[in-house]
Amino acid sequence: METFLDTLISYGFDDRAAVSAYRAYTTFLLGQLLLEVSARGASLSSVEDELPEKTLRSLSSYPNLQRMQKQLSEDHSATEFEEALESLLDRLENGAPR
Repeated sequence: METFLDTLISYGFDDRAAVSAYRAYTTFLLGQLLLEVSARGASLSSVEDELPEKTLRSLSSYPNLQRMQKQLSEDHSATEFEEALESLLDRLENGAPR
């Protein structure tokens, strides 16, 4: 995650744009992985299943994560999904044969 953010920043992304790109990428990747897993018949566990206890780690070795921690922990998933879906539908409409 640190390397991903560092690469985006090295290509001129500011913190806000880097967080947005990271979220878009991971959303796409996780969606694709869920489709693949379900297509292979794997059972998906319920959200209510007990998760292992989290171990907190220091971010001192991860300057980008440390600086962007607040932005990365904010949940804008509903809005991001709506905007991404609208964008996809617009692109499909603009590319559709008339």
